[in-house]
Amino acid sequence: FFLMMRRPPRSTQSRSSAASDVYKRQGVFAKLTNTYCLVSYGGNESFYSAFEPELGPYIPVVHTTIANTRLIGRLVAGNKRGLIVPGNTPDVEFKNLRNSLPEEVVVRRVDERLSALGNCIACNDYVALVHNDLDKETEEIIADTLGVEVFRSNISNNMLAVSYTHLRAHETGRNLVCRLLLEKK
Repeated sequence: FFLMMRRPPRSTQSRSSAASDVYKRQGVFAKLTNTYCLVSYGGNESFYSAFEPELGPYIPVVHTTIANTRLIGRLVAGNKRGLIVPGNTPDVEFKNLRNSLPEEVVVRRVDERLSALGNCIACNDYVALVHNDLDKETEEIIADTLGVEVFRSNISNNMLAVSYTHLRAHETGRNLVCRLLLEKK
């Protein structure tokens, strides 16, 4: 299955619609992969109503917080094989994730100075593009937990480029490197 959340047409953007709300918040307050969806507690009901009916029959939609915040998409990185959470994620949240996600999804904590992992790691099921300042140990955890090839990158001398990068679902290491080289020109 495939869920695509599109930006509403410009004519409807000024209105307060559920679709517009979901589009603005999906990368901050949620994390969606092929095997699970994480959404934060305490948000707007129109936001959650977009996920539950569409995804619930197919994958678990887990209501949670990460590191006692609602900023799930900014703090975690994951794909169909795994989920990486910051080291300051409390035990109760960590256990909730382990108990709610499918057994084949590996959940790991990472003690990393750059704890907004969702801003520092762009990944799909094949590759991960990571911030240059992540620890080597974190890079190894990413490769092992997510089962991906890891590339350190800055784009056009911008160290924060990872948070603005979108990896296509089918992108592998080889075509990622080619695309990034072309985009630098």
